[in-house]
Amino acid sequence: MWKRKKLQRELETLMEAAEAGDPWGMAHLGVYLWDEGDPEEGKKWLLRAVEVDRQSPPIGRPTAMYIMGVACNHQGDSREAGKWFKEAADAGDATAIHELGLIAEEEGRIDVATKWFLRAADAGHVDSMVQLGLYEHLSGNLEEATKWFRLAGPVGQSVAKKLKIKGI
Repeated sequence: MWKRKKLQRELETLMEAAEAGDPWGMAHLGVYLWDEGDPEEGKKWLLRAVEVDRQSPPIGRPTAMYIMGVACNHQGDSREAGKWFKEAADAGDATAIHELGLIAEEEGRIDVATKWFLRAADAGHVDSMVQLGLYEHLSGNLEEATKWFRLAGPVGQSVAKKLKIKGI
């Protein structure tokens, strides 16, 4: 019973924020509605959040664009997800850049995936650094793999340990 009341209060808070024009509230309300079985209404709120984000200085905040990409990806539409991730990436979202790498990798376009992972790693994205380390390891370039795993910090060190790479 208390969980239901808590969820209701959270939903009301999201609704108030969304109706007040807050893109964070719009995006999270959209995700909530999408997850709760109303994808059409959820998509409407996400698109409203994207429009607000696009107008935010200097070139737009990528939050809603990224969330829209995640929502499309979860629905199995990687093409539409890629469009949203690209827009978020162009606005500077390193996680969206990484997601574009993952999509390219799933499509077997490793050269394209590598370019996205390099761009995300340059922006400080740890998972992209690990991915690049794995690519180098698979190519037999242990020196370069070691470099990427070191840059990735504890996460990279953990992966390197599992791969039995010494010197990290």
